[in-house]
Amino acid sequence: MKKIDGQTVVLEKNAEKIFNTLSDFRNFEHFIPEKVENWLIEGNTCSFTISGIGTISVKVTALQESHTITYSSLQSPVNFELRFLLTPIKETQTEVDISVYSDANPMVLMMLKHPIRNFMQMIADKASEVSDKFIL
Repeated sequence: MKKIDGQTVVLEKNAEKIFNTLSDFRNFEHFIPEKVENWLIEGNTCSFTISGIGTISVKVTALQESHTITYSSLQSPVNFELRFLLTPIKETQTEVDISVYSDANPMVLMMLKHPIRNFMQMIADKASEVSDKFIL
Protein backbone atom coordinates (compact mmCIF):
# COMPACT_ATOMS: atom_id res chain seq x y z
CA MET A 1 0.00 0.00 0.00
CA LYS A 2 1.17 3.51 -0.76
CA LYS A 3 1.24 6.07 2.03
CA ILE A 4 -0.42 9.41 1.54
CA ASP A 5 1.45 11.64 3.95
CA GLY A 6 -0.93 12.98 6.47
CA GLN A 7 -1.06 15.49 9.24
CA THR A 8 0.60 15.62 12.61
CA VAL A 9 -0.93 17.30 15.61
CA VAL A 10 0.33 17.62 19.18
CA LEU A 11 -2.38 17.17 21.80
CA GLU A 12 -1.96 18.11 25.45
CA LYS A 13 -3.21 14.71 26.56
CA ASN A 14 -1.80 11.38 27.70
CA ALA A 15 -1.33 8.81 24.86
CA GLU A 16 -3.46 6.22 26.68
CA LYS A 17 -6.40 8.63 26.95
CA ILE A 18 -6.15 9.56 23.26
CA PHE A 19 -5.94 5.87 22.32
CA ASN A 20 -9.02 5.00 24.39
CA THR A 21 -10.97 7.85 22.82
CA LEU A 22 -9.98 7.20 19.20
CA SER A 23 -10.44 3.43 19.38
CA ASP A 24 -14.17 3.80 20.10
CA PHE A 25 -16.30 5.18 17.25
CA ARG A 26 -18.87 6.48 19.74
CA ASN A 27 -16.37 9.24 20.60
CA PHE A 28 -15.87 10.28 16.98
CA GLU A 29 -18.94 12.47 16.74
CA HIS A 30 -16.87 15.16 18.50
CA PHE A 31 -13.98 14.89 16.02
CA ILE A 32 -15.62 14.47 12.65
CA PRO A 33 -15.46 17.48 10.33
CA GLU A 34 -18.60 19.33 9.32
CA LYS A 35 -18.40 17.92 5.76
CA VAL A 36 -19.11 14.43 7.13
CA GLU A 37 -22.80 13.50 7.04
CA ASN A 38 -24.94 10.44 7.80
CA TRP A 39 -22.68 9.23 10.62
CA LEU A 40 -23.73 5.69 11.70
CA ILE A 41 -22.02 3.38 14.20
CA GLU A 42 -22.44 -0.38 14.57
CA GLY A 43 -19.95 -1.86 17.04
CA ASN A 44 -16.44 -1.51 15.65
CA THR A 45 -17.64 -0.27 12.25
CA CYS A 46 -19.00 3.05 11.09
CA SER A 47 -20.26 4.57 7.87
CA PHE A 48 -20.54 8.15 6.71
CA THR A 49 -20.84 10.32 3.63
CA ILE A 50 -18.28 12.92 2.57
CA SER A 51 -19.44 15.52 0.08
CA GLY A 52 -17.62 15.05 -3.22
CA ILE A 53 -16.27 11.59 -2.28
CA GLY A 54 -19.29 9.43 -1.43
CA THR A 55 -20.30 6.93 1.23
CA ILE A 56 -17.53 5.24 3.18
CA SER A 57 -17.64 2.40 5.71
CA VAL A 58 -14.67 1.58 7.92
CA LYS A 59 -13.83 -0.95 10.59
CA VAL A 60 -11.28 -0.95 13.40
CA THR A 61 -8.82 -3.60 12.21
CA ALA A 62 -5.74 -3.16 14.39
CA LEU A 63 -5.08 -1.79 17.84
CA GLN A 64 -1.66 -1.56 19.50
CA GLU A 65 -2.28 -0.37 23.05
CA SER A 66 -1.60 3.36 23.44
CA HIS A 67 0.35 3.41 20.16
CA THR A 68 -1.49 2.68 16.89
CA ILE A 69 -5.09 2.55 15.69
CA THR A 70 -5.85 1.29 12.17
CA TYR A 71 -9.19 1.59 10.42
CA SER A 72 -9.72 -0.26 7.12
CA SER A 73 -12.28 0.54 4.46
CA LEU A 74 -15.19 -1.83 3.97
CA GLN A 75 -17.04 0.32 1.45
CA SER A 76 -15.29 3.13 -0.37
CA PRO A 77 -14.47 4.36 -3.87
CA VAL A 78 -10.93 2.99 -3.17
CA ASN A 79 -9.53 0.59 -0.57
CA PHE A 80 -7.63 2.38 2.18
CA GLU A 81 -6.38 2.27 5.75
CA LEU A 82 -6.52 5.26 8.06
CA ARG A 83 -3.84 5.08 10.76
CA PHE A 84 -3.31 7.08 13.91
CA LEU A 85 0.21 6.74 15.32
CA LEU A 86 0.55 8.04 18.90
CA THR A 87 3.98 9.11 20.15
CA PRO A 88 4.23 10.34 23.74
CA ILE A 89 6.29 13.51 24.09
CA LYS A 90 5.67 13.99 27.81
CA GLU A 91 3.29 12.37 30.28
CA THR A 92 0.54 14.79 29.26
CA GLN A 93 1.55 15.56 25.66
CA THR A 94 1.26 13.27 22.62
CA GLU A 95 2.08 13.63 18.95
CA VAL A 96 -0.63 12.15 16.74
CA ASP A 97 0.34 11.29 13.16
CA ILE A 98 -2.63 10.74 10.86
CA SER A 99 -1.91 8.89 7.61
CA VAL A 100 -3.80 7.11 4.86
CA TYR A 101 -2.53 4.07 2.97
CA SER A 102 -4.12 2.85 -0.25
CA ASP A 103 -3.53 0.26 -2.95
CA ALA A 104 -5.31 2.33 -5.62
CA ASN A 105 -3.51 2.80 -8.90
CA PRO A 106 -1.17 5.83 -9.15
CA MET A 107 -3.55 7.85 -11.34
CA VAL A 108 -6.42 7.46 -8.88
CA LEU A 109 -4.12 8.27 -5.95
CA MET A 110 -2.97 11.43 -7.70
CA MET A 111 -6.60 12.55 -8.11
CA LEU A 112 -7.52 11.67 -4.50
CA LYS A 113 -4.38 12.95 -2.78
CA HIS A 114 -5.63 16.52 -2.31
CA PRO A 115 -9.12 15.62 -0.96
CA ILE A 116 -7.62 12.98 1.35
CA ARG A 117 -5.03 15.43 2.69
CA ASN A 118 -7.77 18.00 3.24
CA PHE A 119 -9.82 15.41 5.14
CA MET A 120 -6.83 14.50 7.34
CA GLN A 121 -6.18 18.19 8.01
CA MET A 122 -9.82 18.64 9.06
CA ILE A 123 -9.50 15.70 11.48
CA ALA A 124 -6.26 17.13 12.92
CA ASP A 125 -7.78 20.60 13.30
CA LYS A 126 -10.92 19.25 14.94
CA ALA A 127 -8.90 17.05 17.32
CA SER A 128 -6.85 20.08 18.41
CA GLU A 129 -9.99 22.14 18.83
CA VAL A 130 -11.98 19.70 20.97
CA SER A 131 -9.37 17.56 22.74
CA ASP A 132 -9.65 19.44 26.04
CA LYS A 133 -13.39 18.76 26.21
CA PHE A 134 -13.72 15.23 24.88
CA ILE A 135 -10.51 13.32 25.59
CA LEU A 136 -10.91 12.56 29.28
